[in-house]
Amino acid sequence: SPSSLALNGTATLSTTGGAGTGAVTYAVTAGAAACSITGTTLTATAVGVCEVTATKAADATYEAASGSFTVSVGKASQTINFAALPGKVLGNPDFTVSATATSGLPVNFRTDTPLVCAVEGSRVRLVGMGSCRVIASQAGDASYGPAAEVIQSFAVAPPITAGAGVTG
Repeated sequence: SPSSLALNGTATLSTTGGAGTGAVTYAVTAGAAACSITGTTLTATAVGVCEVTATKAADATYEAASGSFTVSVGKASQTINFAALPGKVLGNPDFTVSATATSGLPVNFRTDTPLVCAVEGSRVRLVGMGSCRVIASQAGDASYGPAAEVIQSFAVAPPITAGAGVTG
C-alpha cells in the first residue's frame, strides 16, 4: 500500500498474509478530505494525510482482523506548454504571448534580455537587436507545486532599410 500519493493520483490497494476466506474491505478512517476509496482504488483528493484501514471479515475459523496505514498526499506536478516564437524585426509592433499550465493556473512571463525586449504581462515590446528570451513560469498554489520554467528565444533582426541611393 502506498505511503504517499500526488494530488489526483490513484493506487490499487491490496493486502498480503493472514489466513481465512473472509472478504477484505477498505475504508478511509481519518483524513477523509485527503483521500477517497472506491472498491480497491485509493484516490488522493486533497493535499494532506489520510488513514486507510483494511478489514478482513471473520469466517468459520478465523476472527475478523484489521490493519491501518497512513498516506501522505502531496502537491500535484504541473507543466507549462509554451510554443516557439518566430523571429521579429526591430520596429515590429508589440505582440502578446500565451502559454498554458496543465494545472489550469495562470502563467507569468518575464525576460532576462532587457536590452532586446521588454515583457509586461503577456505583451512583448522589441527594444533592440539580438536574441530575446521570454520566460514562462507558474509558481504553483496549495494544490500544485511550481512548474519548471519554459524559455522561448527568438531573433530580433535589424530593420529593413532602403538600398543606398545612386548619385551621378
